[in-house]
Amino acid sequence: MVIKMGDYSVDLDFEKLTIKEMETIIENPLIKVLAIEQSTNNYGEFLFINLLDTETKYEVQYYGVGFNDCADKPIYYFKDVQSNKAKNCRKQGLNKNQVIEVIYSRKRELEAEYKNYKPSSNGKLFEELVDSCGDEDGIKSMMEDLGYEL
Repeated sequence: MVIKMGDYSVDLDFEKLTIKEMETIIENPLIKVLAIEQSTNNYGEFLFINLLDTETKYEVQYYGVGFNDCADKPIYYFKDVQSNKAKNCRKQGLNKNQVIEVIYSRKRELEAEYKNYKPSSNGKLFEELVDSCGDEDGIKSMMEDLGYEL
């Protein structure tokens, strides 16, 4: 599904957003940043950002800029987790400059921590399969069923 986030069209099913693209979306006056936090999901520890487009009334949660345990490497992009029409568009937005600084600060931490890091062969295989199939959940389950440790 393709939605508009300000002036930016985002394909929620396939698109990875670079940090710069995320920054462009955040800086758009139509976008409110509802939340940003560092947390975990089934794939690792990431930043989670909730954005609201005040014009289209879509709220989208993205995750990214973190360490992907399955791919066994740091990632420097964002992917969407979920989207829905917002019920309450009067929510207060966060300071956009501070949000952008959190993103770049996290990127610098990862670059310092994983400067010379090499992903495992299982991590490389996972990433290649996801790139060709696009289904992280399905690939993770399949590899675990086949006995690969992720």
